[in-house]
Amino acid sequence: MSEHALRRMYGRSLCLEAVCRALRFGRVTFARGAAHFVLGKKEVKRYEPVRPGDNGLQLIASSIEEGTVLTLYQNRGFTATGLTLPQA
Repeated sequence: MSEHALRRMYGRSLCLEAVCRALRFGRVTFARGAAHFVLGKKEVKRYEPVRPGDNGLQLIASSIEEGTVLTLYQNRGFTATGLTLPQA
């Protein structure tokens, strides 16, 4: 995880466990050369370990292969990101 992502995680009161859940259970989409891991309502309902408070968590990683988390944020309105998420 990058220094930037760590600062954002602590600054936004997100825990490392939530980041791990996003990497494991989040939907993945690719945009602007990065992998976006997203936890939405469907993932909260589908996967028992995903908590309701994880809804809207989005991680941006350099790539799936490298896996460095560049930044993260929580945004429950996915349309604002400009991403088209795959149907789960």
